[in-house]
Amino acid sequence: MRGSNYVKIEEALDHWFKSVLAYKNITLNGPLIQAQATKYATLLNQTDFKASNGWLNRHNIIFKTIVGEAGLVDPTTIENWLKFFIH
Repeated sequence: MRGSNYVKIEEALDHWFKSVLAYKNITLNGPLIQAQATKYATLLNQTDFKASNGWLNRHNIIFKTIVGEAGLVDPTTIENWLKFFIH
């Protein structure tokens, strides 16, 4: 596997990702992760970075469907939480 040209973006995203996962009932998806990665790229002046589906796939991020009580989160709660963490 070749090394990444975007280590700082990926380190920031890893920190964000772990902080998100610390909360229960928060669902992440590809577009949300890509948006956050793009935000970090902008903050770090990495103008050549593209948070493409290929970039996401190279990081072996797997999405699973949440069913049952874990999937019963008020959408407003999620929106408020995301506004707090994605600013």
